[in-house]
Amino acid sequence: MVIGGETLTVSFTVPAGACDSRALLPDVRRLTDQVTAKAESRAAEAGRTVSCRRGCHACCRQVVPISTAEARRLAELVDAQSPERADDLRRRFETVRRHMQQAAPRPGAKAGVAASVAYALAWFRQGLDCPFLEEGACSIYADRPITSREYLVTSPPEGCETLDPEVVQPLTRAVSVANALAWTTGPGKDSWIPLTDALAYVAATPASAERGGPEWALAFFENLKDAG
Repeated sequence: MVIGGETLTVSFTVPAGACDSRALLPDVRRLTDQVTAKAESRAAEAGRTVSCRRGCHACCRQVVPISTAEARRLAELVDAQSPERADDLRRRFETVRRHMQQAAPRPGAKAGVAASVAYALAWFRQGLDCPFLEEGACSIYADRPITSREYLVTSPPEGCETLDPEVVQPLTRAVSVANALAWTTGPGKDSWIPLTDALAYVAATPASAERGGPEWALAFFENLKDAG
């Protein structure tokens, strides 16, 4: 497929039969990594280098939009931990979720871009760590959300501490794979949820296998066309 004027070889290995949307995640992650690598290469050619490093984790205090498929995967990861660690993670999730419900309620679907930006900034100002952030690093790095895989900067890391748009220079991507995934697995184009709402969402929303694997993949690629 052609993304941003460049051809990428994409192979999806989803089940032929009915499956949950989580079946898309391994392939979507690989695609994200390809798109990101191309973006990094173009930036390097222009003299800009990605500055993100271990220990530089201001982005882990931002609101992290995830798809419903990723919410279910995160819940699986928590459930797979030892009882003590799982309980600790659940407490972290619930602490941030409840805090943000009061400090910065999420705007409605039709609120517009300005309201969404204000929401993101209000969230960042709370200084709350992602539940999976430990010792300055992501404790689920291999399973980190697509949004986290896409969000890289070419500006000095210290600029991320204030999230000043005049300073922070995000890596320019040809397409938002995160948007395409959220639109595919959710009910519409405002179907993302904050990472810290993942466990509450899964507890309240039963999973279903309403599509075959090829149908999920085709729907994803259709959404990818509009996910700039």
